[in-house]
Amino acid sequence: MRLDNLQRSLAQLVREGAITERTADPATADYLRTVATTTGLRVMRDVVREWRQLLLRQGCPLTTGALLAECRFAASVEKFMRAESLDPLAQNLVTRFLAWVANCRDDDVKSLAQFEHALINVRRGINSKIVVPWKCHPLDAVAAALHARPMPKPYLHAIYLTEIAAHLPGGFSISEISAAIEPSPPQPMNRMSV
Repeated sequence: MRLDNLQRSLAQLVREGAITERTADPATADYLRTVATTTGLRVMRDVVREWRQLLLRQGCPLTTGALLAECRFAASVEKFMRAESLDPLAQNLVTRFLAWVANCRDDDVKSLAQFEHALINVRRGINSKIVVPWKCHPLDAVAAALHARPMPKPYLHAIYLTEIAAHLPGGFSISEISAAIEPSPPQPMNRMSV
């Protein structure tokens, strides 16, 4: 039984609950099959999952609030844990989760994750300017996320941009870009017979 292979396999058991790699040593394979069915492993997986959820709720309350409102937070954390390698640093967990959510979504939850990630970077002293587009007013989205309420409906005639940078008061500014309203096509007229 090689220690490095055993450690990798045990980490995979904690992360995924199953072993996908084949082990050359039958004794190791038997041991891993036994561990996979234990209550201890299930409890450890639950503790790891709950701990990560707690760290994420504390570290990125806007994005987690939006996911909680959709009843997708727990499932998103599970998918994230399967997709990403384990990282013991909470701050790395938060920023990696925000990047992962932003890559998986195409709505205002994506904007929220990008916005929150940029604000974290500003607090860390990373002085890059980031612009995030929104389909609804950003403050409406933030308020909804803070209270774990559904995100507001997209506005049809405006797009909002948040600029996140250290030199801005509060770390960000909001601007509105009105969308060009196209005239509706002419409707056929009903002829009345005389």
